[in-house]
Amino acid sequence: GIRRKVKLLYCKRVGSPMMTGFFKPVLLVPEADYGATELQMIFKHELVHFKRGDIWYKLLLSLANAIHWFNPLVYVMVKRANKDLEITCDSEVIKNSDTEFRKQYSASILAAINKRQRRQTAFSTYFYGGEKTMKERFSNIFDMTKKKKGALALVVLAALLGFGGTLVAYGESTSAQTINNIALLNGVNSYALMDG
Repeated sequence: GIRRKVKLLYCKRVGSPMMTGFFKPVLLVPEADYGATELQMIFKHELVHFKRGDIWYKLLLSLANAIHWFNPLVYVMVKRANKDLEITCDSEVIKNSDTEFRKQYSASILAAINKRQRRQTAFSTYFYGGEKTMKERFSNIFDMTKKKKGALALVVLAALLGFGGTLVAYGESTSAQTINNIALLNGVNSYALMDG
């Protein structure tokens, strides 16, 4: 379902296959020997990233990190979001596939790990995501249980926020009145205002 042209380039400087480019997308593949099946899996994975606009999402994460550079929780959030990005991309690639396809896909990821270099680019998606991320990705790939999307939780949360918003009221209090232009001349006398 992709209608835009995506340029394919071999590049010595990249550590793993990756998609980059905000307006002119480029799929960069390291100069390594990939089989036809590996390339098919790599292309499918990276084009899912492209179709979902994950590069723009990574830009948003980088901006949040730049603005909140002092907050260590933002660094954790960005790292976790990047990991989730790869896991959800894997889920999209393997959706409705059999065990054999999942094995081939995992083998392609392992091959990319074996051929990798240690360079990463900030505004790109990359096929390899680190050892800890790989464990989670493989666990997700071979998890054949049906995933829930969480639409019900979103509806309940929106309803609670809407209901909570109705409990907040804005308005003037009628019991408090403003008294202007009264000055005490000295501390001995007291003054009272009757009927306004």
